[in-house]
Amino acid sequence: MKHLLVGKKRTMSNGGEHSRDDERGLALGGQSTPLNQTQQNEETNAEIENNKAVDSFETMLQFQTNLTSWQAYLLQMFQVGAGTKSAWGWLTAWWTSHGTVPLKSEDEVRNEKLRLSESEQKHIMDDVFGCNEAVHDPDLEDQLAALLLLRSSIDAIPPKEKVELVEASSQCEDFAHYEILFLQSVYFDAKVAAEKMLLYWKLRVCDLGVERAFLPFTIQNAFTKEQVQTLNFGFLRILPSTDLFGRSIVIVEPGRFHGKTYDANVLNQSVLYVCHAALHRPNIGESGVVIIFYLKTAIQKYNNMNVAYHLMKTLDCFPFRTKAIHFCGFCNIVQRKFLVPGAMYYLRPHLRHRLVVHEEEGEKLLKQLQHFGMPPERLPTELGGTIELDHEKWVQERIADGL
Repeated sequence: MKHLLVGKKRTMSNGGEHSRDDERGLALGGQSTPLNQTQQNEETNAEIENNKAVDSFETMLQFQTNLTSWQAYLLQMFQVGAGTKSAWGWLTAWWTSHGTVPLKSEDEVRNEKLRLSESEQKHIMDDVFGCNEAVHDPDLEDQLAALLLLRSSIDAIPPKEKVELVEASSQCEDFAHYEILFLQSVYFDAKVAAEKMLLYWKLRVCDLGVERAFLPFTIQNAFTKEQVQTLNFGFLRILPSTDLFGRSIVIVEPGRFHGKTYDANVLNQSVLYVCHAALHRPNIGESGVVIIFYLKTAIQKYNNMNVAYHLMKTLDCFPFRTKAIHFCGFCNIVQRKFLVPGAMYYLRPHLRHRLVVHEEEGEKLLKQLQHFGMPPERLPTELGGTIELDHEKWVQERIADGL
């Protein structure tokens, strides 16, 4: 099997499972034991990484926008053909050494994992491979304490940095519900929840505008009739069933909007809407979400990369637990060598540590996904599964229900 995160396998039989913990070291970077490091250093490193992601959110988005147009031009020069591998190897080395492209290598991510504590490594493995042990919320008294701490953390944020968040607290009628969702998504860590809320409301105002950002997030409130056509593309789709461990599955397929006329901002709105719709799935707070990027029909273009990076930022700040992110169905070596390091750069540590890369196709890919709790009967036909998705029908049903 070829995938980035390998090692611990779970064998499902009648809903049960067993694990091979002796391969944990290989799954976390090719060594049998993690590096020894003090808890203080671990917390310091985590704090630095989180601060990097929180600071200058708009600046980072602008930075990637400026770069990707140049990257798209170069990628078109190095499409798959004679000599592509050597040309791509030279180009990647040049980009990385000169620091002109926001990439994070898979080796860097493996080394990050090795610096984690053993309990953190186990948590990652359980998230990625699935775990039948439900993670329940704390009792009401502890939830109330976390809620008060969350509000204190928000109060401590400088006023200029939380304009959108303050507006949401006064205008969004279900703001209190969002507070609980964000706390639940980070296991009631109030400080991290405050950071995610800050980024979420900035993103929501950016995508929807001040006039619509604080209204109930329905199709009628968020889209015009013309814009619904972009939502119908099905760039993101939610599968009707969960995986074997109760995790909701969201399929991301960039190829579904190729050759169609669309506004990139509206496409970003559709990303936000589908993720929001996933929040209403049963038990999603405890079970979380698995994201599958299916890239078989994707073509490298400027807007495609911008939308992909916007999706990364959405996953980073959205109030659900993203248990794993799978990349599969690469079109060519250029896509494989560029998109994965780019995704790792923009994802915060807790997400990039849960990223799995599949290089196989067909039956071999299905066999790999089954190791992660996703047998063919839980997957769409595009990946070789048995589920026929009708995204336009799903959109029309939600419009009829006022959702």
